[in-house]
Amino acid sequence: MRRLFLDHFQGFLISKEPSALLKHLETLRHWKEQNGWRVFRTIDEPCLAFGAQRTEDGSIRLMAFGLCYRFPGGGVQTWWDTEIKTRVERLT
Repeated sequence: MRRLFLDHFQGFLISKEPSALLKHLETLRHWKEQNGWRVFRTIDEPCLAFGAQRTEDGSIRLMAFGLCYRFPGGGVQTWWDTEIKTRVERLT
């Protein structure tokens, strides 16, 4: 999980120039959309959920919403409902 967060989120995503980050995010299929945030997740367990939002000045804001080693009972939808969605909603 540490590698997933440090390598993928901090190493790969945050290190990109804004235009390259935007191009990369446009190639991804987002998982959910909530309160102006497009929420993405990695494909399988362990899983990283992160969001991207374009600001008024045109920059991209990234936010890590959660990491899980195994999805809770009920699977990925339960993880969204009980953990990730509430974190996204707190940002507004």
